[in-house]
Amino acid sequence: MLSVADIVTDEAPCVLNQTAIDHALSTCGLPIATRAADIIRVLLAERLASSEPGAWRSSRLTGDGFPFEIAFCTADDRLRFIAEPGSHELEPHHRLDLANELIGLLSDDQIPADVLNDLRAMQSDAPLRYGAWIGCRVSEERTVFKLYAEVPEGRTLSLDCAPLELSDRQIVPRMLAYAPAKGEFESY
Repeated sequence: MLSVADIVTDEAPCVLNQTAIDHALSTCGLPIATRAADIIRVLLAERLASSEPGAWRSSRLTGDGFPFEIAFCTADDRLRFIAEPGSHELEPHHRLDLANELIGLLSDDQIPADVLNDLRAMQSDAPLRYGAWIGCRVSEERTVFKLYAEVPEGRTLSLDCAPLELSDRQIVPRMLAYAPAKGEFESY
């Protein structure tokens, strides 16, 4: 296992002293840690540049307000994480377009205009708590992204995605995810 110091080189500096993120990267091999660090620098650029303590304590992504979360899956050995892109002061209604822009910058897998327009329409004129997040799965060969869009209370999903159904209760979707590499939706 690598230490944080192993990652800090001229070629792959650590992610600007965010201890939790640096620790997560230290558990990966250098190629994955380097690729992930480059992506994280883009996704969290505004927070990394901020000297305000609120930049790292105001996200709705995690219980303590940190805008970065490691994910885990026993069936997948890629590094998985989710980030809340943009400044801590960014209004949730602007986060969807920023997330789309960042995914477009970092990936050849683009979000189709009709999907983005449907997500915008779903969120328009509705109160939002977070707006959108970006999920990443990083391997040595490739990084794939997932856009997580908040489904406002009372809104229905107009998109062609599998609805959540249980026989004993009604499920209310809270989030819709789109994976541009597969062209697939998930609802949560």
